[in-house]
This record gives sequence, structure tokens and C-alpha cells, in this order.
Amino acid sequence: MSSHLLEVIKDFERALEEEENCDVIIKAGEDSDELRAHSFVLRARCPYFKRALSDDWEEKDDDGNFIFKKPNIFPEVFQLILRYLYTGIADYSQHSKEMVLQCLVAADELGLDKLIDRIQEELINNEEFTYKDPVSTLNVIYQHEPFERLSRNY
Repeated sequence: MSSHLLEVIKDFERALEEEENCDVIIKAGEDSDELRAHSFVLRARCPYFKRALSDDWEEKDDDGNFIFKKPNIFPEVFQLILRYLYTGIADYSQHSKEMVLQCLVAADELGLDKLIDRIQEELINNEEFTYKDPVSTLNVIYQHEPFERLSRNY
């Protein structure tokens, strides 16, 4: 990867971390933890947000920020999804199997097909994930059609 591309990735990662000029407030999880993001990044990288964050979006705060509620996606999972959207980085090797499976389900809900493929590849190549609690893994796999590749390898 070129140094220029790495610099661009770091700039986008910094934009996510610093939350400057964000115009989307994501209320994630049951406790509605607030995460902030930039609508242009979400629209450009995610089909779900491209549809959802239209100019006609009804729920905005007094400052004109889009308010987006996802109580079914844990804040930690949404933070990993945002990092992927901003940087293209999808490294789940340091996360629990449960967290990785939750990211897989969230990626499916948000229509992130490339992320689904990357997570499935990581799960297939990591034997520890494969043999740890196979019942819950199979339950998740067979509830989601896009996880077909994973189901063939499990």
C-alpha cells in the first residue's frame, strides 16, 4: 500500500475519532449510546445509509444533524462498522467470537456485502472461532442467507 493511501486512511480515521463537523448522530444499543459520523462518508460507503440519509429524512435535531436509531446494534459493534466505513480496515482478530458474529449480522443489516465477505473469510480461516461454541455460531449463520459461504465451511 502506498504511503499516500496510508495517509488518506489515517486522515479519515482521525476525522472519525475527532468527530469534527459530524452531521449524523447514531444512537446505538438499548441505552442509545451516541456515536457521531459524517453523512457523506456513510452515504458513499454504505447502501443502507445512502437510502436512509436522504434530504427528506424526518428525524433531525435542532442543529440539522440526522438522528439515526439502531437499538439492535451494540455501540461497540457500530464503532467497528464505522471504522470499516471510514478506513476500509476490518481486523477482528482481537475481538471475541460473539463480537465478530454481531459485526457480521450488523453488516448484513446495513448491506455491507464486502464486509460480510471479509468477516466470513476471517471466521473460516480461524479455527479457534470455528470450534468455540458451534451451536450459537450455526444459529447465526443459518438465520442469514448472505452467510452461505460460511455455512458451507462450517
